[in-house]
Amino acid sequence: MSENLALFPLSLVAYPGQKLNLHIFEPRYRQLIQDCKTDGMHFGIPAFSKEEGMTVGTEMRLEKIDRVYPDGKMDVITRGLRVFRLIGYDKEMEGKMYPGGQVEYLPIHMDTDILMVQKLVEQLTELFELMHIKYTFPEDISTIQSFAVAHKAGLSFEQEIDLLKIPSETERLLYLIRHLEMFLPNVRKMEALRKKIQMNGHFRNVIPPKV
Repeated sequence: MSENLALFPLSLVAYPGQKLNLHIFEPRYRQLIQDCKTDGMHFGIPAFSKEEGMTVGTEMRLEKIDRVYPDGKMDVITRGLRVFRLIGYDKEMEGKMYPGGQVEYLPIHMDTDILMVQKLVEQLTELFELMHIKYTFPEDISTIQSFAVAHKAGLSFEQEIDLLKIPSETERLLYLIRHLEMFLPNVRKMEALRKKIQMNGHFRNVIPPKV
């Protein structure tokens, strides 16, 4: 069954549970945020792709208007809730400046596999070390969910959209693991190249081959 939802199309993927900070400057979306504050309504962020247009997105809840500037622009804090498929799109909702559309909410299953979580944490730990990124995982890694780390796994925009469409948590974990299996070798090569470049001009202890 479809529902009407106010929409804020963006070229990014928001995931359920994700906190997303937004700078709002267009009058139509300032109106949207004010309506969220006044009426307690939610809005959707459909991920806009040049290849696919807008097919899926995430329902968002306004958590806080962090700052309002003298010219009316805002900094707001939002949180992802549910994944939806976009069925219809209207450039303006009735009586409003902002767009809206008909959406169908998709099932999201949080079934998980601790062995897959452990594998993913190992891969991400190596990735962060190679890229000199400081990140602390929770002590209880069983609480880690795919959506919480997806933006840190080096996915392309299209891959992030694909991940949003997967209903099963174990399938999402497998998607990230397979991606990192292909992605990490390239990062290792780049790190080895970086070290090689850094060594240029330095005195090196080179052992000649026995020929």
